[in-house]
Amino acid sequence: MECEADWEPHHVKRLLQDGAAHLWTSLSGGFAVTQMHHNEFFCRSYLLIWICHSGAEFFADEDFSLVNEFAKENDAGWIEIWSPRKGMSKHLSKFGFKSVNIVMRREVS
Repeated sequence: MECEADWEPHHVKRLLQDGAAHLWTSLSGGFAVTQMHHNEFFCRSYLLIWICHSGAEFFADEDFSLVNEFAKENDAGWIEIWSPRKGMSKHLSKFGFKSVNIVMRREVS
């Protein structure tokens, strides 16, 4: 089961109850859902983080230090973050993240 950027809270709750994901609480009070995934094309595992709620503050440097340690301990090749929050891409670039994919969506009418 994979996270999707626009999941509702009941999806997150089910992931956590099923043990398919873990909840990570940031130092600023925000929270995110994390999952380890394996990418068959690159033959590497990676840490997927879906930022569910950032609170009043974006995540800080201390948060990403802890996330980086966790990723290393789990032999992740990279950290991937999904977030529907505006401004997150610019904020995350301060911590070495870069956009590698753009998802375009149009509702079917």
